[in-house]
Amino acid sequence: DEKIDVIRQEKVELKEHLKRIKKGKDPKPREQKEGEPKKRALPTNVDKIKKKLEDCDLRILKWETKKTEKDDLKTVALGTSKINYIDPRITIAWCKQVGLDVKKVFNKSLRLKFPWAFHEVEDKPDFKF
Repeated sequence: DEKIDVIRQEKVELKEHLKRIKKGKDPKPREQKEGEPKKRALPTNVDKIKKKLEDCDLRILKWETKKTEKDDLKTVALGTSKINYIDPRITIAWCKQVGLDVKKVFNKSLRLKFPWAFHEVEDKPDFKF
């Protein structure tokens, strides 16, 4: 929310700046609050200002999408299917086939939970999935 608000504030500032430029007035210097990093000067070219406004819209859309996805995925345990629905022998055999370290797929607790799958795949190197 804070990042989106900052971008929206920047967009409002750019719109006001664009209006002043179109009317032929001198642009106002950017307000600098104490403790904030130094802000860049606003462009004086109308096309560059419009481009910055479009960039603001895209950044707002990006952050809103991220926020929505984060909220939507709070109720979904992404590791659930790996634990409950996919046979660990398939995952282990696939990792061996493509040369991927199983530690990147299964954390330590899952490796301890499925020792039988590791032994079965090691005992049958021609395990087909």
